[in-house]
Amino acid sequence: MTNKLWDQSGLFLTGTSYDFYYVDPATIPANLGKDSFPAATIARGESGAPGYFYYQNTPTGSQSLGLV
Repeated sequence: MTNKLWDQSGLFLTGTSYDFYYVDPATIPANLGKDSFPAATIARGESGAPGYFYYQNTPTGSQSLGLV
């Protein structure tokens, strides 16, 4: 459709909202899994959830290593 004005002011979030953040694995305590993924170059945390997703950045992209 063209030339339509959509009024979305009545929409609101009814579920849970999560925030994601990235940290250097070297700053994560050993008991949160960083020792399980020594090749990790970045870790992603999520509000409301324990642990981190571990990734390794490479020249061609990033590779998921695991979750602890």
